[in-house]
Amino acid sequence: VRALSGAGGGSRVSGGIVALVPVRSLASGKTRLSSVLSPDARESLMRHMVTGVIRAAFCSEAVTGVVVVSPDADVLELASSKPRVTPVYQPADTPGLLPGLDLGRSRAEAMHASGLLVLFGDLPLLEGSDIRHLVRRAMPVVIAPDRHGYGTNALLLRLSAIPAGERFAFQFGEG
Repeated sequence: VRALSGAGGGSRVSGGIVALVPVRSLASGKTRLSSVLSPDARESLMRHMVTGVIRAAFCSEAVTGVVVVSPDADVLELASSKPRVTPVYQPADTPGLLPGLDLGRSRAEAMHASGLLVLFGDLPLLEGSDIRHLVRRAMPVVIAPDRHGYGTNALLLRLSAIPAGERFAFQFGEG
């Protein structure tokens, strides 16, 4: 795990926007599709979607680095195989999305990022132009809701807009 903890080339960012991609697991993703896809097919789908999100982030030309946070060694191996991607291990004693986002934010802050763009790993239709459109907004926080208006597909947090000594609290889920 130490080799996958993010000491790679992705940690050179300074002043730009870092995309943060939290991924729980490749093998246990997309369980709602278990009635129509085998475990291997779901893992392949997750691998394809995570790779697509990373590709879209860099194709946008609005992102200077990508941080992938996961407790899953396979996810971290996938991330480490991509140039300019920093894998960050999420320890078992800090499970869940919110602690993962906090780990990713800490890494982005250590990289001196001016902004953090949370992109979930299962956005199969995400394109670079979507990210450029989101980043163009000159607000401290920009939220891209899902098509139903209940969930969040992406969140841009301009770290440089947060007053000193304050911390943005991530919150996802109902309400």
